[in-house]
Amino acid sequence: MRKGFVSNHDDESMRKATFDVGQLGDATQYVKSMETFVGFIGRSGRNHTEELRSILIGDIDVLPTIKGPDKPEADVLKADEYGLEKAIYLEDRKSAIRKNEKLKLEIGQLYDELWDQCSVELKANLKGDSGFSVIETARDPLGLRKHIKRACCGFEAHKMKYYALSQAVKKLTMFYQRPGMSNEEYKRQFDALWDTVI
Repeated sequence: MRKGFVSNHDDESMRKATFDVGQLGDATQYVKSMETFVGFIGRSGRNHTEELRSILIGDIDVLPTIKGPDKPEADVLKADEYGLEKAIYLEDRKSAIRKNEKLKLEIGQLYDELWDQCSVELKANLKGDSGFSVIETARDPLGLRKHIKRACCGFEAHKMKYYALSQAVKKLTMFYQRPGMSNEEYKRQFDALWDTVI
């Protein structure tokens, strides 16, 4: 049995919050690593922690953006004698653009950090996935998380899809709540397994 992958992350708690190729019980490791990662993002002092956390947790299907202000109606602008409405709108728009650029930068950094937490074997596995080059080019952490989740739970390791599906169903049906496991932990692990089956 090979030794588990440990990253060289600056944060001590993140060194073992890694992702490796799928083996039995890796859904548990995936969940623990992702929870540690979400906690780290909360402590890291970033400007958009909620958006980054929602990417890691998987609460969203599309990368988040900052919505700009609504443009004032033409009649409001026409009635604005001193141009204050237009000036406020333009300033709010500039602010939204700056925040969006910062969010894009943090999303790119999240992709890099998530990638650095993957073992060499997992990286090779992910690069072989169809469609991964698009995720890699876009530096899309949402897509990367989905690929990591599938690979870590062991279902992507099999080339024959029917065999992989039967193994996924077997793993799901054999999963049970072990003594001492909280209901919340059981649900998180079960959901991680379930998401890879459907």
